[in-house]
Amino acid sequence: MTLRYKCVIILSFLHLGGILAGCGGMPPVRVQLGGLQGSENSEYEVPRPRPEAQIVTFDREAAAVAKEVLDAKGTAADAAAALGFTLAVTSPASVGIGAGGVCITRDIDGRLEALDFRQALLARGLLSLHASLGNRPWSSLVVSAETLARFGHRVSPALAEDIQNHGGVLVTDSAALAAFMTAERRLIAAGDDWRQPRLADTLARMRTPRFLSGGGPIRFTPEDKGEAIALAPGTTGFAVADDAGGAVACAVTMGRPFGLGSMTHEGGYLFPATSPLEAKLDQLALGFLACIKRGGERDTNPARCPAPAATFSLMP
Repeated sequence: MTLRYKCVIILSFLHLGGILAGCGGMPPVRVQLGGLQGSENSEYEVPRPRPEAQIVTFDREAAAVAKEVLDAKGTAADAAAALGFTLAVTSPASVGIGAGGVCITRDIDGRLEALDFRQALLARGLLSLHASLGNRPWSSLVVSAETLARFGHRVSPALAEDIQNHGGVLVTDSAALAAFMTAERRLIAAGDDWRQPRLADTLARMRTPRFLSGGGPIRFTPEDKGEAIALAPGTTGFAVADDAGGAVACAVTMGRPFGLGSMTHEGGYLFPATSPLEAKLDQLALGFLACIKRGGERDTNPARCPAPAATFSLMP
């Protein structure tokens, strides 16, 4: 047996943390649990502190879905896509499959990029977001929303209030009215178990990306004008940050509560109306991005966060 192989065998009998010297001129080797490492590594970089994962949304059900994605090692883009689809089921007054919006991504170095889907619509915008920065299977980000639509979820007090205040717009369309009514032929109310089978079928088809073929969103570098944009009825936003430092914030609108109040008969989702905030959705998205803490502190202008007091979060 050569001297070199004798030295390798000797290593297994040394006490962990010892230093091997000699052995035919071999360089010193530090023995560590899990393998051997050179005494010096000039390429080693001290890892950055890992930020805290965060979720900012008004909807409890959507926050729970986003948290599941982050817990499964999904990125902020994955969680934001799943959250957006869930809101289309649980918060149809301001979010829908056909809603328009803007999502802004921020990497760990603070670089920003915007996805404008004011014309491309929500589902295509979320698909593009996932294609750029996601790592979870696309179908897994849609299936939670599909499950809620097919098997039911509790109507939130916020949705019940929207129906009470703005539900009159649904009366003029038979498909929309039927979708928002219970078996007892009354409009859904807080605490009701609400099922949307037609919307569930649409979401099931969206688990295959080719179903979303068509015009994609426009990409651009957003210019932060420092505006504090107030939320209008029929418009909302959300933000997600993962523990690798990535963050996504989106502003989404149906134009007005429940959009046009008319629904695709087979698709089970409402048509959006023109939004008075449409031109400022990028600034609203930047406002939701300001809700995310960076390095344990809020951004320099926390007043930009559209709803700091009402925001619901499940993280950490």
